[in-house]
Amino acid sequence: MKIKDYIEDGMHTFSIAFPYFILLVVLGACLCMLIIGRFNSAFNGLVIAIPALISCHYTLNLKNEQVDLKKDIYISIPNSNIFNYLFWAIYFFSIVVLFMHESRPWYYFLLISFSYLIIFVQIFSNIKKPALILTELFFIMLNLIYSVTMNYGFYFGTTDLLSHIFMSKITYLSGHVIPISLSNYSYFPLYHILLSEASYLLNLDMKTSLFLITAPIYGITVVFIYSIFLKTSHNQQIALLSSSLYSLSSVVIYYGVNLIARTMAFIYFIIILYFVYSSSQGKNSMRFRILSILISISLILVHQVSIPQIVLLLSIVFISEWLTGNKNFLSKNYYVLINVMFISYWIFVAYIFITKDISSRLQLNYLDSVVLFGGSSGISQSEWMKILGYFDDSIFLFFALISIGYLLKCHKNNYASVFGLVALFTLIFYIPNPLNSVWQFMVLFRFDRIMLLVSPFMAFVMGVGIYLYLITGSKTFPKLSKSKFISVFTLIFIFSFVSLVSSVSDSDDLWINPQHEYFSNQELNGFNYISNKVPFGSILYSDYHAMRYFPGKFEYSQSLGVSYYRSKKIKNVDSLPSYNGYIVIRERELARNGLYFGENELESRDAPNYLYVGTPENQMKLYSKLKMNDKVYSNSAISVYYN
Repeated sequence: MKIKDYIEDGMHTFSIAFPYFILLVVLGACLCMLIIGRFNSAFNGLVIAIPALISCHYTLNLKNEQVDLKKDIYISIPNSNIFNYLFWAIYFFSIVVLFMHESRPWYYFLLISFSYLIIFVQIFSNIKKPALILTELFFIMLNLIYSVTMNYGFYFGTTDLLSHIFMSKITYLSGHVIPISLSNYSYFPLYHILLSEASYLLNLDMKTSLFLITAPIYGITVVFIYSIFLKTSHNQQIALLSSSLYSLSSVVIYYGVNLIARTMAFIYFIIILYFVYSSSQGKNSMRFRILSILISISLILVHQVSIPQIVLLLSIVFISEWLTGNKNFLSKNYYVLINVMFISYWIFVAYIFITKDISSRLQLNYLDSVVLFGGSSGISQSEWMKILGYFDDSIFLFFALISIGYLLKCHKNNYASVFGLVALFTLIFYIPNPLNSVWQFMVLFRFDRIMLLVSPFMAFVMGVGIYLYLITGSKTFPKLSKSKFISVFTLIFIFSFVSLVSSVSDSDDLWINPQHEYFSNQELNGFNYISNKVPFGSILYSDYHAMRYFPGKFEYSQSLGVSYYRSKKIKNVDSLPSYNGYIVIRERELARNGLYFGENELESRDAPNYLYVGTPENQMKLYSKLKMNDKVYSNSAISVYYN
């Protein structure tokens, strides 16, 4: 037997054993969480495990089904134009709602969910218009992004936005890339060059320029995603459905709001995939190959961590093409070239990044034992509320496993099976699992950031899963069964609402505890007072998020005229009387949600940030420690003390 025959036999055997394999994985994950004492995680995992087990049963029933994935299915709609008008009416009303409220109310998410339901109906209508649907998806993505970034004084997200804006400002003022003494982004400057150029051309401040230009850049990825899926599946409905599910993913929405360097690397990755799949078709193949190389160079220069993760995904695509025996869209020459380019750049140019950052993460004291994030061993009342936040994952997994199981069985001459296998290999990075509790996995080596990179593949398998669920067992093909359509319609509504709410949980009137990842205008007024009145170089003590707002000193701070401070986190409330310098307390946020205090080591596994909850007792204790200090500034949201 040849190697291909062994591979084919292995694929056939695995496709038969796939439902039982999923059963073992699910039971093993739950058992693992019980062994390490994470009863709450095991309990939450049931919300994902049960749909996974149901999908296994459904996959077993599909073993004798043969489905042509290139055929359209539809539901008869007398007048499809009414849905176009209805979509735009709901869309503009959602914008009015944003102007009426300080934060996004619960019915804003309801309106956006209805917009996605209309798109879902349009996709399966007997008259579908891809250009119109893609336009609607693009504008929904803009709506979701601007509803956060333009709605608050200063949205900072994970706080990486703060440092990127500062580095872009230095690039703008100096006319050069940032010095290596400031950050290793000196070797990866394209993102900061883009923002500084945008600020210069638009004549706007750096923050406004960032939020204004990055949203449409990010939104256009839905068009590239559609083109990639259309080229590989040859089915407009699957491509449109997958594109809409991609734009609806909580991960995609979250990174659209937090559009930092690694998000820009993701955009380059999507464009590279488009060029790779276009270079194998048509007369312009050489042009697409050249463009893919140019974009790859930009990718290497925009973000350091993303490039090895993207190479890992390309390796998985390459292996999946080999295992399924389908056409090789991914060129071996290109795969070797991108590896040689990024490794050569790291070794011969960005060698300081390797010696400092990478070597520091490989220290033996970080790897000597597995460190788990803190968690509860019991099941509290709040766990019942958290379960609602897993509904989008459970619905996704139900359809995704149906899709993967079928694509494994019918992998011959079916390139969709390549994406199915890629999704299976990377599923561990996307759904909640025991590895999410491991500090080394999530923080030290940043595998949490692969979620965005694999999101298009996950959207594709979910889209194929919905298509298979609707088409199998239909006695009126190509017309859809109304009962199945209504059930999927309901699940899509639940998926969309939960995904929208959990992506950026800033609303105060939902079951999810709101995360106020922004500074209000009153807080910014307090920060401006510090920048204008407090001498540069002074010591500032504050919570974690405020600390990240104030930049430290570097070699060109004085010559460029930028403010600089010795900004530190408050270690604990009891140590406040011993601090010499300025103390910044965001009082409104303390009372509303609490403040994060802790050690000044950003990635310490032993002393992470902790939430100082603003209970009446805690507030009384904090202010009693500050009563001997001079209050030099105060408004309704923030106070500045001096000791």
